[in-house]
Amino acid sequence: MSAGKSFFDYAAFMLEESQRLDTVLFDDATSDGVSKSDLSVFHEGARYRYCRELYVAAALYYTNKYSEQDLPQARRHLFRWAYALRLAYERLGWKSTDNYARGLSTGLDGMNELNLFATIRDSLDPRGIALENMRSPQSSRTDNPDDLHLHALLTEAH
Repeated sequence: MSAGKSFFDYAAFMLEESQRLDTVLFDDATSDGVSKSDLSVFHEGARYRYCRELYVAAALYYTNKYSEQDLPQARRHLFRWAYALRLAYERLGWKSTDNYARGLSTGLDGMNELNLFATIRDSLDPRGIALENMRSPQSSRTDNPDDLHLHALLTEAH
């Protein structure tokens, strides 16, 4: 019984950390030169749900491994890695997101074929992860104004 309790305590802690990071990543966005209102559609919009979850999960894994000390520098790269996926698909689903996260996506307009989670797991130092090399598609697959704004943000921040 006690081993079960520690698992549920850990799960509850990680859920709280995820929610806290979600707030940090989107409410404190002005530190990256991007206003909170610029990012609100990417946080709240249904089209961006899987990207947001991927972004928060990557940040959670990153901070769990290395601490939050380097998060201000890493977050824009993690954002580019997670949200670039939205530009590669007209309709983005869970399976495509899962394949991308696991590094199994190929031929996506020069996108990252990187399992970022495995790279973080295997790296002893955050400087060993080439976050600055994260790429985004050359263009958006849709004419959606929010996607075009996202593309501008991703290419501007590169």
